[in-house]
Amino acid sequence: MTFAEVLVHFPEHLLPARRKKRPYISSILSKNEVSREDKYNRKLFLRIRHGHYIINPRLSLRVEGEWRNVYELLSLDMIGIEHQDVQGAAYRRKHYDPDFMAERYIKQFAEKIKSYTEKGVWDQPF
Repeated sequence: MTFAEVLVHFPEHLLPARRKKRPYISSILSKNEVSREDKYNRKLFLRIRHGHYIINPRLSLRVEGEWRNVYELLSLDMIGIEHQDVQGAAYRRKHYDPDFMAERYIKQFAEKIKSYTEKGVWDQPF
């Protein structure tokens, strides 16, 4: 699910329609990339490939006076996908299953973030 698909449900008084569109969202993500040099850059996002971003793995938030890594605070086990309706289990055994592939990539992502968080190592390429 994309940011635009999520943001479309926000009421107009919270988020104007122009800010729910992909070009605006992309501009905000790119302006706040970790590697971008700009005095207004907050370095909130790490681009892992064109159009694909994650929250900066080095980002820490202050919780009850203590700085904690953002991925320690997120429930990575709750990350998932909206399953596509593909003609039942028999169909899946014989054909490509988009849900299986998406779940596999999400699991790999969560495992990599957990590993980095436990080791405290964020200098390796993602």
